[in-house]
Amino acid sequence: AALYHSEAARSQTLDSYRSTVTAVESGIVSFYFDGYEQILNIDKMDTINAVVINSAASAASDMLGGESADLLYRLVNPDLWYVAFVTSSPDGIRLSQGTRYVIEFENYPLLAYSGLAVTSLSGEGGVLNMLEVTEDIGPLVRARKQNATVTAEMEGFLIPQEYIGVEDGAAYIKVEMGDGYQEVQVEVVARNEESGMACVRPIDNVLTDGMRYVKP
Repeated sequence: AALYHSEAARSQTLDSYRSTVTAVESGIVSFYFDGYEQILNIDKMDTINAVVINSAASAASDMLGGESADLLYRLVNPDLWYVAFVTSSPDGIRLSQGTRYVIEFENYPLLAYSGLAVTSLSGEGGVLNMLEVTEDIGPLVRARKQNATVTAEMEGFLIPQEYIGVEDGAAYIKVEMGDGYQEVQVEVVARNEESGMACVRPIDNVLTDGMRYVKP
């Protein structure tokens, strides 16, 4: 009788600490926290920038995310997630928005994902590049930082890198137009450091074979 009484008393004590939480929507429940779940989520897309991604990649303390200890769990949509990385503004290298890329993660050699480039934003800290993935996240649900290779088949004009100028993170080339020159904003699709050449494509203007260009 004493044991049953003790059991009932302890169960009552446990019940006083227990509460039922109902998820507001469907998804995968994750209990993995690293301090960035408050800022790196779909509700804060407009506030994510290169500084935030650099901090997360270097595992620096997060000053924007709040206290993870206050969170019970994360609700993850396994079929909608994002891959973000930062490139250097002076290099002019960035994702081509609207282009679909293949993403292969170093620690998961058997997995390959397809991601759509949705953001290429220059600012303090570099150029924020973001890919939207609509495939099952699988084992990456617990991953925050991973080495990955991002590739795509693209076409462009091959020119020496020294003819590419970069201003405020945006790349351009100067082409001959009549008696003067015009700056044409371009996307730097790829660079080859050994040959010193780069593949570019125009963003708004039209480039044609045979155009003359000068160093910026």
